Amino acid sequence: MKCKKCGAVIPNDSNFCGICGTPVGNNSEETKIEGNKVSENIYIGKDGKYRWCYEYKMFRNPTILFTVFRVLALSMFIVYIFVCCVTIFGYHHDLLAQLWDITKVFVALIAFMLFLGAISYAIYSWINGGVYCVMFEMDEEGVTHTQMPKQFTKAQGLAKILTIVGAAKGNIGAVGQGMLIKGHQSLSSSWNSVKNIKINKNLNTIKVNELLSKNQVYAEDADFDFVADFIKKHVNKKCKIYE
Repeated sequence: MKCKKCGAVIPNDSNFCGICGTPVGNNSEETKIEGNKVSENIYIGKDGKYRWCYEYKMFRNPTILFTVFRVLALSMFIVYIFVCCVTIFGYHHDLLAQLWDITKVFVALIAFMLFLGAISYAIYSWINGGVYCVMFEMDEEGVTHTQMPKQFTKAQGLAKILTIVGAAKGNIGAVGQGMLIKGHQSLSSSWNSVKNIKINKNLNTIKVNELLSKNQVYAEDADFDFVADFIKKHVNKKCKIYE
C-alpha cells in the first residue's frame, strides 16, 4: 500500500507512514488503525501508548529557532565568564579596559553565532519545505519525540556539510552549527525525571525539561488540551508547571 500524502510504500501491518507520519487510516478507507481514537489526531494502541503526528510549521512557529539561539548564547556566555575569570585572577594593568575589550569581542562573536544560527535554520527549513514532521509516543512512563526518517536524513546531510566546511575554514561557529543540527532522531523523557514543563497553547508547544535534557511536545489545537492534561497528571509532584 502507498501513502496518499508522500507516495511511500507502507507495510500492511503499519499504523503510520514511516516517512511522513500520516496515519494509515487516512490512506485507505478499508484499513483501520489498531487502537481507539481519543482525540482528533491521537490514537491509543493495544500497547497502551498514545501516538500522533505533528507537522511543525518552521517559518510560522519560532520555538525551535529560539531554542537554538538560547543554546548558542549560553555556550558563548559560559566561555565569556571563564575568560573574564582568568583575566581577573591573572591581574594586569588596566583590568577594566581589558574586561571591556573582552566583552566587545564576545558580543560580536555572539551576534555572529546568532546570525549563523538563523541562516542555518532558514536553510534547514527550506530543505524540509518549511515543515518539521515528528511523531510522538506517550504513555504512563514518559513521552518520545521522533523525527520522521526522510527529514532526519536531510538533517544529517546538512550537518555534515556545515561541519566539514566549518572545520576546513577553521570556523568554530559553523562546526558548532553542524553539531547542533545533526542532533538525534529520537528523544525520550521520563515523567519521574522531569523538573519543569512550560505550556504554550498559542504555539502548540509543551516544553518538557529534565536536568540534562530538554524535550518539546507539539499537538494540534484539537489535541492540545488532552496532551497537556495527560502530562500534568503524570509528571512527578516536585515538577514545576508553567502555563
